[in-house]
Amino acid sequence: LASTMPSVTGEPELISCALGGASVSFTDALEDFGDCAEPRAVITRSWRVEDAFGNFTDCEQIITIAAFELDSIVFPADLDGDLNPALSCAAVNDDPSLTHPDNTGYPTLDGTDEVFGFNYCRAAYLYTDEIYDICKGSYEIVRTWKVRKTCGPVIPGVNPREHIQLIRVLDNSIPSLVCPDTQYVSTGSFSCRASYIVPSPVVEDGCSPEFGYT
Repeated sequence: LASTMPSVTGEPELISCALGGASVSFTDALEDFGDCAEPRAVITRSWRVEDAFGNFTDCEQIITIAAFELDSIVFPADLDGDLNPALSCAAVNDDPSLTHPDNTGYPTLDGTDEVFGFNYCRAAYLYTDEIYDICKGSYEIVRTWKVRKTCGPVIPGVNPREHIQLIRVLDNSIPSLVCPDTQYVSTGSFSCRASYIVPSPVVEDGCSPEFGYT
């Protein structure tokens, strides 16, 4: 929700000389038109600029707070390995919170998620996850987002608005392999045969506990 502070909405500009400086003050009058009204509310901001000798001038600024539309919601992007990188399974194993919306994104309006909460927008969201295995160590999260304008009626497919975000967790790293040291094996003294158990290599894989080697 865009800030209504003067640093965002603007301040009066002093264009004449004011010996001794001038003070700038304002008061706000809010007119609330109701939860689903358009516009949602109007702020009438009364400005006063006064110099050191008591001379002053007043002006009014009208700030309109528009109601938000569900079509204006921007959902978080897919992390599917196509347009955006997928998540590494090794990284997710080390830090499972990487799949949380804190890292994969929330729905936003005008670049912020402040639209949700206790404010004039009356917007709420929820999400559910389904996990589908791709292969050992790789899977995808099908995250279904629902954003609802709580002051309006429930209309299937419209309010709440739904969107699916695809998050893939992929095993794209090769296993770490440490081969046994070089060994020299001799045959028996009276034959050309020998029996020897070959030691296994040391294999590490951050994604899959199962692996094979030949």
